[in-house]
Amino acid sequence: MKHNTHPLIDAREQWTRRNVSVRKGFALWGMEVVATAILFAMAGAWPAPDTNEAHYLAKAKHLSDPQWGEGDFFLETPDAHRLFFLVMGPVCQRVPLETAAWIGRVAGWGVLAIAVVHAARSVGLMSWGVILAGAMYSLAVRHTTVSGEWVIGGCEAKVFAWALVLWAVGDVARGQFSRAWLVGGAATAFHVLVGGWGMVGIIFGWICTRAFRIKESVAINDGAHHPIEPEQPSIFWEQYLPPVFLFCGAAFAAVGVLPALALSAGTEASERMAAATIQVVERLPHHLLISTFADGMVARHVLAWLLWMGLIWSGQRTAAMCRMSTILFGSMLIAIAGVAVTACEPIFPGPSHAVLRIYWYRLADGLLPLGLAIGVASAFWQSKHNTVFFSTLGFRCMITALLVIDMILQVPHWPIPGRSAVACRADRHVSADAWVDVCRWVALNTPENACFLTPRGAATFLFRTSRKEVVSWKNMPQDPKSILQWKRRLLDCFAESHGNSIRSLESSTLSFGIDRVTSVAARYGADHLIAPVATFDALTKESRSSLSLLYSNSVYGVYHIGFDQSAGDPEIRTP
Repeated sequence: MKHNTHPLIDAREQWTRRNVSVRKGFALWGMEVVATAILFAMAGAWPAPDTNEAHYLAKAKHLSDPQWGEGDFFLETPDAHRLFFLVMGPVCQRVPLETAAWIGRVAGWGVLAIAVVHAARSVGLMSWGVILAGAMYSLAVRHTTVSGEWVIGGCEAKVFAWALVLWAVGDVARGQFSRAWLVGGAATAFHVLVGGWGMVGIIFGWICTRAFRIKESVAINDGAHHPIEPEQPSIFWEQYLPPVFLFCGAAFAAVGVLPALALSAGTEASERMAAATIQVVERLPHHLLISTFADGMVARHVLAWLLWMGLIWSGQRTAAMCRMSTILFGSMLIAIAGVAVTACEPIFPGPSHAVLRIYWYRLADGLLPLGLAIGVASAFWQSKHNTVFFSTLGFRCMITALLVIDMILQVPHWPIPGRSAVACRADRHVSADAWVDVCRWVALNTPENACFLTPRGAATFLFRTSRKEVVSWKNMPQDPKSILQWKRRLLDCFAESHGNSIRSLESSTLSFGIDRVTSVAARYGADHLIAPVATFDALTKESRSSLSLLYSNSVYGVYHIGFDQSAGDPEIRTP
């Protein structure tokens, strides 16, 4: 005999089951995010500061505390990533910069992990399949790029922008284009080029999805043909608020776009073109000019594209996977357009440089590894469900083995206590231990308003000492006028008297003799010099008398510069 249950009891049981299901789902999602974040940490936990952290965090601290590093040439130039500086500035003001770097890194790895998990789940991956995708992305993003773009590493603006772009890719896969646009706008607010190219990719994906919906169908492995239909909106804002999302996305993007446009305000066209040539040809050709890319990078990138297309063609081409593929194909077309512009560079160098400076290969460098990772994980995930060979236990053991191998390959650079010191990548162009020692002495023993001539390869002086320096190769400003001044300073400090290119520079101003040191110091207000001890020892006794040794180790010396202030400014070359 069937007993009737009170409606309140039924409702309570349903609510309890639903609550348990939600908790289990959230726990699984949390496990995926934590595991993926750990994988990213293993790849990116280099000693601080990393390659771009030194100048990003110095800028952030100076914005929050203008007296810190006051008067430094680079710090006083206009900012291009103000939102990042506003977010990280208070952190940098309250804790040492190295600690701030680690705080920013952990936050960056966390949001990247959330974004990759979101993208992987958008095409149906779960649990171990998501973690495999995260592991593959960690490897692919470091070994398949064509222009050397990196995503997992130090704390800088583009890390957070990339996390938002990867989340937007997941939204595109789900057919939630208005939300993808909103997130893309937020990415542009953090980094105008990463987010801006991401928004271009979203537009391309939307156009392709609508075109395929009308005209095309997709062959699934069962031989049937299914139209590429967007998922039906299931939440309020996707049904009724797309215009609001579009407006908010554009408003968020303006936070990044307007400061970037303001960088060129009040400059002549000739100045903008000259600055673009400096960026593309002299300072950043390894990122911007494909004809100068390192051997093998183009080939491996093309092979990665072919592998990804093979995975997509042979796998189950679901609607979500096809929508995700549209934004990847968009990034490929953008990169091809960059190649076409490069082909015009010998004929129209000035206009080509002005166009090439916007990083045409960046979106492909960031999205191809994601597509490759999800494609590989999907192939294994489908095999797991469709064949006897990939049993649940065997599949998990295989994934675990791959993750262990990945961990073994990546852990050696961790700064673990008891291990011999691993130099941070920002100090790879100097003798790292000796450089850190000299910077520590400078921070403790020189006036806060001291200004230094530093070695050509120095990239962390400001980060480590908070003292001004005349110029740093790594710290290139963003606005055209400051870029021209930056090149002029480099030429004055490190180039031959007749030189006009910054591609061939000496390692120290002292290499040209004491007269060059004193004239450059007088021009730019420097009163201290850090130079190799060997270079100082090679001077004549009379020349040495113009420099007072304050401190030295086996590699570098710190000297006080004595020069005649009444001599006036020396003649300075114009680039």
